[in-house]
Amino acid sequence: MAKLVHFANWVARIPAIFAALLVGAMMLLVASDVVLKYLFNAPVPMTLELVAAYFMPAICFLPLGNVTRTEAHLEVELFTQGMAGRPLAAIKLFGCVFGIVYGIYMLDPAIAQAIKMTGRGEYWEAATVHLPVWPARWFFPLGIGLMILWLALLAVSHVFVVLTGRSPIAREMSKQGDTKHSAGINHD
Repeated sequence: MAKLVHFANWVARIPAIFAALLVGAMMLLVASDVVLKYLFNAPVPMTLELVAAYFMPAICFLPLGNVTRTEAHLEVELFTQGMAGRPLAAIKLFGCVFGIVYGIYMLDPAIAQAIKMTGRGEYWEAATVHLPVWPARWFFPLGIGLMILWLALLAVSHVFVVLTGRSPIAREMSKQGDTKHSAGINHD
């Protein structure tokens, strides 16, 4: 289990790091476009197209695995804020299973659409250029796939907590200095 968690950590981190770099690149591109447009009347060509086709989908979807890995999704804890241990793990297990089912429901058509658009060589017509956008179609399936992977690992962890009171994932995550996990090392 430790090797799988270690591998899944790195697999989820790489797209998230790439997305973080794209945030910086997008800021520089948009700022340059605005400055050049208003000071020199010479905007950066295809800024809007690049932001819409590549930057925004990558920033939104590529970090999903890492966000799930660190349990950084928004949670409404109105009824669970005072819970811990096995009862909390049981509720979180339900959430993981629901997320896996819903993720698979979204993943199938996303992969089919990405394959279809890749085969067609989907592109957008800009003023003077055909911008290929089919590679960005793969950001969503990649992000959802990594999210499903981490939901499955967390579900296994929650099953262990419900049955034994201990989490194999929390132990591995604490070794790596990652954020807390709701299924901590010892709950009882």
